[in-house]
Amino acid sequence: MASKYFHGALGTPEREFSVKQLINRVVDTITKAGISAGYFDGAESATAFQNDLKFLLVNQKVAFNSPVSFNVGCFALEPSNTGGNWHWNPRTKEVSSEYRVQQPPVLRVLHQLS
Repeated sequence: MASKYFHGALGTPEREFSVKQLINRVVDTITKAGISAGYFDGAESATAFQNDLKFLLVNQKVAFNSPVSFNVGCFALEPSNTGGNWHWNPRTKEVSSEYRVQQPPVLRVLHQLS
């Protein structure tokens, strides 16, 4: 996990240094996307989802595939970094470094979990 999925440059204080940070980054991003999309019926169910998913990941009952662990939530850690952060823009039907799709990929994960 540390060699592949921790976000940030090696040897810098910004680099993630624990699985807890990685899990929080991924699960908190998924939960926020679900809240903003109206996926939950309230704060209590969003918190329950968040806590349950963290428990499942920490106890290795489930695991995300590499792209999820590697990418989800990184835009929040480096919002101005466009190097290598390319996204599909559904409006222009082109790949762009300017447009950030935050909800659809994360919501696909939510729908797969339900």
